[in-house]
Amino acid sequence: MSKRLHIRVGRGKSNQIVIPDDNVAEEHLELFADPEGNIFITDLGSQFGTYINGKRLKGYALLDENDEVVLGSSYRFNWKKYRLTQASEQRSEPNPPKAVRTEKPKTTPKESKSKGASAKMDVPNKQLVIIYGVIVFVIIMMYLIN
Repeated sequence: MSKRLHIRVGRGKSNQIVIPDDNVAEEHLELFADPEGNIFITDLGSQFGTYINGKRLKGYALLDENDEVVLGSSYRFNWKKYRLTQASEQRSEPNPPKAVRTEKPKTTPKESKSKGASAKMDVPNKQLVIIYGVIVFVIIMMYLIN
C-alpha cells in the first residue's frame, strides 16, 4: 500500500499551509494526491466554503488543468498540472501559477511567532514533492500579490 500526500490548509497553526485571514476557517480544506499524481480537494466544513470554477465544493473533487479554486472569500488560485520529465525529454519552462488576492482581509493578520513548522511525510515519488512545492509557491504568491 502506497502512502498518499495530504496537505491541510486553514487559519489554524496545526495546518501545513496557514492563511491568517478571518474568511479562512481554522481547518478550511485539504488537498491530497493519489499514487498517480492526481490532486483531489475537499472542503472541511468551512463557513465561507471552497469554490471550484464558481461552484461551491461539496464532497471531493479532482482538480483539472486551469481549475480556479477560491478559498474563503478572498483567496484564489488557478491549478496547473506539472509532471517530471526524463533527462532525454525536451524540457520547457512551465508558466508559474498565478495567485490573485481578490479583496483585503477585514483584519490585519498577526505574524506567526513560530519559526516555521515543517510537515513530516514520506513521499513515495518525486512528483508528489513537486506538487507540494507548487502548492506552497501558490500560497506564497497570494501574499506577495496585493
